[in-house]
Amino acid sequence: MALTPLRAASAQQGQRLNLIRDAEIENTIRTFVTPIWRAAGLHPEAVEVYIVQDNSLNAFVAGGQRIFINTGLLMRTERPNQLIGVLAHETGHIAGGHLARAQEELRNLSTMQILETILGGGAMIGGATSGGAGRPGPTGAGTAPTGSLASFLRYSQTQESSADQAGISFLERTGQSPKGALEFLRILQQQERMNMNVPSPYLRTHPLTQERIAAYEQAVARSPYANTPDSPRFLDMHGRMVGKLYGFISPQMALQHWSEADRSVTARYARAIALYRSGSFGSAMFAIDGLARAYPNDREAIRNLELAVQTESDNFDLWRLEAAVYSRQNNTGMTSLARAEMAILRGQRAEAQAHAAAAERQLTAGTPAWQRAQDIKAYINSRPRK
Repeated sequence: MALTPLRAASAQQGQRLNLIRDAEIENTIRTFVTPIWRAAGLHPEAVEVYIVQDNSLNAFVAGGQRIFINTGLLMRTERPNQLIGVLAHETGHIAGGHLARAQEELRNLSTMQILETILGGGAMIGGATSGGAGRPGPTGAGTAPTGSLASFLRYSQTQESSADQAGISFLERTGQSPKGALEFLRILQQQERMNMNVPSPYLRTHPLTQERIAAYEQAVARSPYANTPDSPRFLDMHGRMVGKLYGFISPQMALQHWSEADRSVTARYARAIALYRSGSFGSAMFAIDGLARAYPNDREAIRNLELAVQTESDNFDLWRLEAAVYSRQNNTGMTSLARAEMAILRGQRAEAQAHAAAAERQLTAGTPAWQRAQDIKAYINSRPRK
Protein backbone atom coordinates (compact mmCIF):
# COMPACT_ATOMS: atom_id res chain seq x y z
CA MET A 1 0.00 0.00 0.00
CA ALA A 2 3.06 2.26 0.02
CA LEU A 3 3.10 4.99 -2.60
CA THR A 4 6.65 6.33 -2.59
CA PRO A 5 7.83 9.78 -3.72
CA LEU A 6 11.24 9.90 -5.40
CA ARG A 7 13.65 12.80 -5.24
CA ALA A 8 12.44 15.91 -7.01
CA ALA A 9 13.53 17.20 -10.37
CA SER A 10 13.90 20.96 -10.20
CA ALA A 11 14.47 23.72 -12.71
CA GLN A 12 16.27 26.99 -12.25
CA GLN A 13 12.95 28.75 -11.70
CA GLY A 14 12.53 26.78 -8.49
CA GLN A 15 9.76 24.60 -9.90
CA ARG A 16 9.75 21.02 -8.66
CA LEU A 17 8.42 17.76 -10.00
CA ASN A 18 8.35 14.49 -8.09
CA LEU A 19 8.24 11.04 -9.52
CA ILE A 20 6.32 8.59 -7.41
CA ARG A 21 6.57 4.79 -7.43
CA ASP A 22 3.72 2.47 -6.65
CA ALA A 23 3.63 -1.09 -7.90
CA GLU A 24 -0.15 -1.36 -7.81
CA ILE A 25 -0.74 1.80 -9.87
CA GLU A 26 2.02 0.95 -12.34
CA ASN A 27 0.59 -2.57 -12.73
CA THR A 28 -2.87 -1.10 -13.31
CA ILE A 29 -1.58 1.20 -16.06
CA ARG A 30 0.41 -1.61 -17.68
CA THR A 31 -2.58 -3.96 -17.58
CA PHE A 32 -4.74 -1.32 -19.27
CA VAL A 33 -2.31 -0.37 -22.03
CA THR A 34 -0.32 -3.54 -22.79
CA PRO A 35 -2.77 -4.62 -25.56
CA ILE A 36 -2.32 -1.16 -27.11
CA TRP A 37 1.48 -1.48 -27.05
CA ARG A 38 1.29 -4.89 -28.68
CA ALA A 39 -1.07 -3.59 -31.36
CA ALA A 40 1.50 -0.85 -32.03
CA GLY A 41 4.26 -3.42 -32.47
CA LEU A 42 6.00 -2.42 -29.24
CA HIS A 43 7.43 -4.85 -26.71
CA PRO A 44 5.56 -4.10 -23.44
CA GLU A 45 8.62 -4.87 -21.33
CA ALA A 46 10.58 -2.20 -23.23
CA VAL A 47 8.09 0.57 -22.44
CA GLU A 48 8.76 2.40 -19.18
CA VAL A 49 5.98 4.09 -17.22
CA TYR A 50 6.64 6.98 -14.85
CA ILE A 51 4.11 8.71 -12.62
CA VAL A 52 4.69 12.44 -12.08
CA GLN A 53 3.17 14.00 -8.98
CA ASP A 54 1.61 17.06 -10.56
CA ASN A 55 -2.01 18.25 -10.60
CA SER A 56 -2.07 19.36 -14.24
CA LEU A 57 -3.78 17.16 -16.81
CA ASN A 58 -0.82 15.91 -18.79
CA ALA A 59 0.85 12.84 -20.22
CA PHE A 60 3.92 12.90 -22.42
CA VAL A 61 6.62 10.76 -23.97
CA ALA A 62 10.35 11.46 -23.83
CA GLY A 63 13.68 9.72 -24.18
CA GLY A 64 12.57 6.78 -26.28
CA GLN A 65 9.82 4.51 -25.01
CA ARG A 66 9.24 6.35 -21.75
CA ILE A 67 5.72 7.52 -20.93
CA PHE A 68 5.21 10.08 -18.15
CA ILE A 69 1.72 10.45 -16.70
CA ASN A 70 0.71 13.19 -14.28
CA THR A 71 -1.27 12.21 -11.21
CA GLY A 72 -3.68 15.03 -12.10
CA LEU A 73 -4.60 13.21 -15.30
CA LEU A 74 -4.94 9.84 -13.60
CA MET A 75 -7.17 11.29 -10.89
CA ARG A 76 -9.33 13.18 -13.40
CA THR A 77 -10.17 10.14 -15.53
CA GLU A 78 -13.63 8.85 -14.77
CA ARG A 79 -13.25 5.35 -16.15
CA PRO A 80 -10.55 3.06 -17.58
CA ASN A 81 -11.42 3.64 -21.24
CA GLN A 82 -10.62 7.35 -20.89
CA LEU A 83 -7.12 6.65 -19.63
CA ILE A 84 -6.58 3.95 -22.25
CA GLY A 85 -7.58 6.43 -24.96
CA VAL A 86 -5.06 9.02 -23.74
CA LEU A 87 -2.26 6.45 -23.60
CA ALA A 88 -3.19 5.11 -27.04
CA HIS A 89 -2.46 8.63 -28.35
CA GLU A 90 0.89 8.74 -26.53
CA THR A 91 1.70 5.31 -27.96
CA GLY A 92 0.98 6.79 -31.37
CA HIS A 93 3.81 9.28 -30.82
CA ILE A 94 6.22 6.44 -30.02
CA ALA A 95 5.10 4.19 -32.86
CA GLY A 96 5.19 7.11 -35.32
CA GLY A 97 8.78 7.95 -34.49
CA HIS A 98 7.80 11.51 -33.58
CA LEU A 99 10.68 11.72 -31.12
CA ALA A 100 13.31 10.75 -33.65
CA ARG A 101 14.88 14.19 -33.83
CA ALA A 102 15.22 14.29 -30.05
CA GLN A 103 16.73 10.86 -29.57
CA GLU A 104 20.33 11.95 -29.94
CA GLU A 105 19.85 14.62 -27.28
CA LEU A 106 17.89 12.47 -24.86
CA ARG A 107 19.26 8.97 -25.38
CA ASN A 108 21.76 9.14 -22.54
CA LEU A 109 19.78 11.34 -20.16
CA SER A 110 18.39 9.91 -16.94
CA THR A 111 14.70 10.12 -16.19
CA MET A 112 15.27 12.94 -13.71
CA GLN A 113 17.40 14.85 -16.23
CA ILE A 114 14.60 14.57 -18.78
CA LEU A 115 12.17 16.04 -16.28
CA GLU A 116 14.59 18.83 -15.42
CA THR A 117 15.12 19.60 -19.11
CA ILE A 118 11.43 19.67 -19.91
CA LEU A 119 10.49 21.57 -16.77
CA GLY A 120 13.21 24.15 -17.30
CA GLY A 121 12.45 24.49 -21.00
CA GLY A 122 8.84 25.46 -20.58
CA ALA A 123 6.62 22.66 -21.88
CA MET A 124 5.93 18.96 -21.94
CA ILE A 125 5.87 17.02 -25.16
CA GLY A 126 3.10 14.91 -26.56
CA GLY A 127 0.94 16.07 -23.68
CA ALA A 128 -2.77 16.18 -23.16
CA THR A 129 -2.75 19.74 -21.85
CA SER A 130 -0.25 21.99 -20.15
CA GLY A 131 -2.57 23.58 -17.65
CA GLY A 132 -4.58 22.16 -14.79
CA ALA A 133 -6.59 23.04 -11.73
CA GLY A 134 -7.21 26.54 -13.03
CA ARG A 135 -3.53 27.39 -13.35
CA PRO A 136 -0.80 27.31 -15.96
CA GLY A 137 1.35 24.25 -16.45
CA PRO A 138 4.69 23.76 -14.74
CA THR A 139 6.41 26.50 -16.74
CA GLY A 140 4.67 29.61 -15.50
CA ALA A 141 3.32 32.32 -17.80
CA GLY A 142 5.57 33.84 -20.41
CA THR A 143 8.20 31.11 -20.46
CA ALA A 144 8.97 29.59 -23.84
CA PRO A 145 11.50 26.99 -24.94
CA THR A 146 14.39 28.13 -27.09
CA GLY A 147 17.12 26.65 -29.28
CA SER A 148 17.38 22.90 -29.66
CA LEU A 149 14.81 22.32 -26.94
CA ALA A 150 12.27 24.38 -28.90
CA SER A 151 12.84 22.10 -31.87
CA PHE A 152 12.50 19.09 -29.59
CA LEU A 153 9.14 20.31 -28.31
CA ARG A 154 7.69 21.50 -31.63
CA TYR A 155 5.21 18.83 -32.66
CA SER A 156 3.39 19.73 -35.83
CA GLN A 157 -0.35 19.46 -36.22
CA THR A 158 0.30 16.66 -38.69
CA GLN A 159 2.16 14.66 -36.05
CA GLU A 160 -0.55 15.23 -33.45
CA SER A 161 -3.25 14.19 -35.90
CA SER A 162 -1.13 11.18 -36.84
CA ALA A 163 -0.85 10.17 -33.17
CA ASP A 164 -4.62 10.49 -32.81
CA GLN A 165 -5.27 8.32 -35.87
CA ALA A 166 -2.73 5.76 -34.70
CA GLY A 167 -4.34 5.67 -31.25
CA ILE A 168 -7.77 5.16 -32.80
CA SER A 169 -6.34 2.34 -34.90
CA PHE A 170 -4.81 0.65 -31.83
CA LEU A 171 -8.15 0.87 -30.01
CA GLU A 172 -9.90 -0.66 -33.04
CA ARG A 173 -7.41 -3.53 -33.28
CA THR A 174 -7.87 -4.38 -29.61
CA GLY A 175 -11.68 -4.19 -29.70
CA GLN A 176 -11.90 -1.08 -27.52
CA SER A 177 -14.05 2.01 -27.83
CA PRO A 178 -12.68 5.43 -28.84
CA LYS A 179 -15.47 7.00 -26.80
CA GLY A 180 -13.33 7.31 -23.65
CA ALA A 181 -10.74 9.36 -25.52
CA LEU A 182 -13.53 11.60 -26.83
CA GLU A 183 -14.92 12.07 -23.33
CA PHE A 184 -11.54 13.04 -21.98
CA LEU A 185 -10.85 15.47 -24.82
CA ARG A 186 -14.05 17.26 -23.87
CA ILE A 187 -12.74 17.51 -20.33
CA LEU A 188 -9.54 19.01 -21.75
CA GLN A 189 -11.52 21.43 -23.89
CA GLN A 190 -13.19 22.76 -20.78
CA GLN A 191 -9.79 23.04 -19.11
CA GLU A 192 -8.39 24.96 -22.07
CA ARG A 193 -11.21 27.47 -21.86
CA MET A 194 -10.39 28.06 -18.21
CA ASN A 195 -6.76 28.79 -19.17
CA MET A 196 -7.43 30.70 -22.39
CA ASN A 197 -5.61 33.83 -21.17
CA VAL A 198 -2.43 31.94 -20.28
CA PRO A 199 0.21 32.08 -23.06
CA SER A 200 1.03 28.39 -23.16
CA PRO A 201 3.77 27.07 -25.48
CA TYR A 202 1.92 23.77 -25.54
CA LEU A 203 -1.27 25.23 -26.98
CA ARG A 204 0.72 27.06 -29.66
CA THR A 205 2.43 23.88 -30.84
CA HIS A 206 -0.51 21.44 -30.75
CA PRO A 207 -3.77 21.31 -32.71
CA LEU A 208 -6.84 22.87 -31.15
CA THR A 209 -8.76 20.45 -28.99
CA GLN A 210 -11.88 21.03 -31.12
CA GLU A 211 -10.09 19.56 -34.14
CA ARG A 212 -9.14 16.50 -32.15
CA ILE A 213 -12.67 16.15 -30.81
CA ALA A 214 -14.02 16.14 -34.37
CA ALA A 215 -11.64 13.32 -35.32
CA TYR A 216 -12.72 11.20 -32.36
CA GLU A 217 -16.41 11.94 -32.98
CA GLN A 218 -15.99 10.46 -36.44
CA ALA A 219 -14.15 7.48 -34.98
CA VAL A 220 -16.94 6.83 -32.47
CA ALA A 221 -19.59 7.09 -35.20
CA ARG A 222 -17.96 4.39 -37.31
CA SER A 223 -16.52 2.10 -34.63
CA PRO A 224 -18.26 -1.25 -34.03
CA TYR A 225 -16.85 -1.10 -30.51
CA ALA A 226 -18.19 2.37 -29.66
CA ASN A 227 -20.49 1.08 -26.91
CA THR A 228 -18.18 -1.59 -25.54
CA PRO A 229 -18.30 -1.19 -21.74
CA ASP A 230 -15.36 -1.21 -19.36
CA SER A 231 -14.86 -4.62 -17.78
CA PRO A 232 -15.76 -4.99 -14.09
CA ARG A 233 -12.12 -5.91 -13.38
CA PHE A 234 -10.82 -2.76 -15.07
CA LEU A 235 -13.41 -0.61 -13.26
CA ASP A 236 -12.28 -2.05 -9.93
CA MET A 237 -8.60 -1.48 -10.72
CA HIS A 238 -9.26 2.07 -11.91
CA GLY A 239 -11.30 2.87 -8.81
CA ARG A 240 -8.54 1.65 -6.52
CA MET A 241 -5.94 3.66 -8.41
CA VAL A 242 -7.92 6.91 -8.24
CA GLY A 243 -8.89 6.38 -4.61
CA LYS A 244 -5.31 5.57 -3.65
CA LEU A 245 -3.93 8.68 -5.35
CA TYR A 246 -6.52 10.94 -3.72
CA GLY A 247 -5.85 9.38 -0.34
CA PHE A 248 -2.11 9.87 -0.70
CA ILE A 249 -1.99 13.29 -2.37
CA SER A 250 -5.14 15.00 -1.05
CA PRO A 251 -6.17 13.13 2.11
CA GLN A 252 -8.63 15.74 3.36
CA MET A 253 -10.34 15.89 -0.03
CA ALA A 254 -10.54 12.10 -0.06
CA LEU A 255 -12.14 12.00 3.37
CA GLN A 256 -14.69 14.62 2.29
CA HIS A 257 -15.46 12.91 -1.01
CA TRP A 258 -15.80 9.33 0.25
CA SER A 259 -17.93 9.09 3.37
CA GLU A 260 -17.88 6.26 5.89
CA ALA A 261 -21.32 5.26 4.62
CA ASP A 262 -19.83 4.42 1.23
CA ARG A 263 -18.85 0.75 1.49
CA SER A 264 -17.37 0.39 -2.00
CA VAL A 265 -13.78 -0.86 -2.26
CA THR A 266 -12.70 2.45 -3.80
CA ALA A 267 -14.15 4.49 -0.94
CA ARG A 268 -12.81 2.23 1.81
CA TYR A 269 -9.38 2.08 0.17
CA ALA A 270 -9.22 5.86 -0.31
CA ARG A 271 -10.28 6.54 3.27
CA ALA A 272 -7.80 4.05 4.73
CA ILE A 273 -4.88 5.70 2.94
CA ALA A 274 -6.16 9.22 3.69
CA LEU A 275 -6.45 8.36 7.39
CA TYR A 276 -2.90 7.03 7.36
CA ARG A 277 -1.60 10.15 5.61
CA SER A 278 -3.48 12.30 8.12
CA GLY A 279 -1.79 10.60 11.06
CA SER A 280 -4.82 8.57 12.19
CA PHE A 281 -2.88 5.30 12.22
CA GLY A 282 -5.30 3.36 14.40
CA SER A 283 -8.29 4.24 12.22
CA ALA A 284 -6.28 3.49 9.09
CA MET A 285 -5.33 0.01 10.33
CA PHE A 286 -8.92 -0.66 11.36
CA ALA A 287 -10.08 0.24 7.84
CA ILE A 288 -7.41 -1.92 6.18
CA ASP A 289 -8.18 -4.87 8.46
CA GLY A 290 -11.82 -4.55 7.46
CA LEU A 291 -10.91 -4.68 3.79
CA ALA A 292 -8.68 -7.70 4.36
CA ARG A 293 -11.53 -9.54 6.10
CA ALA A 294 -14.01 -8.60 3.38
CA TYR A 295 -11.69 -9.67 0.55
CA PRO A 296 -9.54 -12.51 1.89
CA ASN A 297 -8.76 -13.88 -1.57
CA ASP A 298 -7.61 -10.63 -3.10
CA ARG A 299 -4.25 -11.68 -4.56
CA GLU A 300 -3.30 -8.56 -6.50
CA ALA A 301 -0.94 -7.53 -3.68
CA ILE A 302 1.30 -10.51 -4.37
CA ARG A 303 1.35 -9.80 -8.09
CA ASN A 304 2.19 -6.15 -7.42
CA LEU A 305 5.05 -7.09 -5.10
CA GLU A 306 6.43 -9.56 -7.63
CA LEU A 307 6.41 -6.88 -10.32
CA ALA A 308 8.05 -4.41 -7.97
CA VAL A 309 10.93 -6.68 -6.99
CA GLN A 310 11.61 -7.41 -10.65
CA THR A 311 12.55 -3.76 -11.17
CA GLU A 312 13.88 -3.01 -7.67
CA SER A 313 15.59 -6.20 -6.63
CA ASP A 314 17.84 -4.29 -4.22
CA ASN A 315 14.91 -2.88 -2.23
CA PHE A 316 15.03 -4.54 1.19
CA ASP A 317 11.53 -3.41 2.20
CA LEU A 318 9.97 -5.05 -0.84
CA TRP A 319 11.53 -8.41 0.02
CA ARG A 320 10.45 -7.97 3.64
CA LEU A 321 6.86 -7.35 2.54
CA GLU A 322 6.97 -10.30 0.15
CA ALA A 323 8.25 -12.58 2.92
CA ALA A 324 5.43 -11.43 5.20
CA VAL A 325 2.74 -12.02 2.55
CA TYR A 326 3.99 -15.50 1.66
CA SER A 327 4.34 -16.37 5.34
CA ARG A 328 0.68 -15.51 5.93
CA GLN A 329 -0.22 -17.83 3.07
CA ASN A 330 1.90 -20.62 4.58
CA ASN A 331 3.98 -20.70 1.41
CA THR A 332 7.20 -21.81 3.10
CA GLY A 333 9.28 -22.05 -0.08
CA MET A 334 8.64 -18.50 -1.27
CA THR A 335 8.98 -17.20 2.29
CA SER A 336 12.43 -18.77 2.56
CA LEU A 337 13.44 -17.39 -0.83
CA ALA A 338 12.38 -13.85 0.09
CA ARG A 339 14.28 -14.14 3.38
CA ALA A 340 17.35 -15.30 1.46
CA GLU A 341 17.12 -12.16 -0.70
CA MET A 342 16.82 -10.02 2.44
CA ALA A 343 19.88 -11.66 3.98
CA ILE A 344 21.97 -11.03 0.85
CA LEU A 345 21.10 -7.33 0.95
CA ARG A 346 22.14 -7.20 4.61
CA GLY A 347 25.40 -8.98 3.83
CA GLN A 348 24.49 -11.95 6.03
CA ARG A 349 25.99 -14.76 3.95
CA ALA A 350 25.37 -17.64 6.33
CA GLU A 351 21.72 -16.70 6.84
CA ALA A 352 21.22 -16.24 3.09
CA GLN A 353 22.76 -19.66 2.44
CA ALA A 354 20.51 -21.31 5.01
CA HIS A 355 17.32 -19.70 3.66
CA ALA A 356 18.27 -20.48 0.06
CA ALA A 357 18.90 -24.12 0.96
CA ALA A 358 15.53 -24.29 2.69
CA ALA A 359 13.83 -22.71 -0.33
CA GLU A 360 15.51 -25.23 -2.63
CA ARG A 361 14.08 -28.10 -0.57
CA GLN A 362 10.60 -26.57 -0.29
CA LEU A 363 10.10 -25.35 -3.88
CA THR A 364 9.24 -27.44 -6.91
CA ALA A 365 12.40 -28.40 -8.80
CA GLY A 366 12.83 -26.67 -12.12
CA THR A 367 10.63 -23.67 -11.37
CA PRO A 368 12.09 -20.13 -11.69
CA ALA A 369 11.92 -19.68 -7.91
CA TRP A 370 13.76 -22.97 -7.31
CA GLN A 371 16.40 -21.89 -9.85
CA ARG A 372 16.76 -18.56 -8.08
CA ALA A 373 17.43 -20.37 -4.79
CA GLN A 374 20.19 -22.33 -6.51
CA ASP A 375 21.59 -19.11 -8.00
CA ILE A 376 21.77 -17.55 -4.55
CA LYS A 377 23.66 -20.54 -3.16
CA ALA A 378 26.08 -20.50 -6.10
CA TYR A 379 26.60 -16.75 -5.74
CA ILE A 380 27.43 -17.06 -2.05
CA ASN A 381 29.79 -19.96 -2.66
CA SER A 382 31.59 -18.01 -5.39
CA ARG A 383 32.28 -15.01 -3.20
CA PRO A 384 35.58 -14.99 -1.29
CA ARG A 385 35.13 -15.29 2.44
CA LYS A 386 36.44 -12.44 4.55
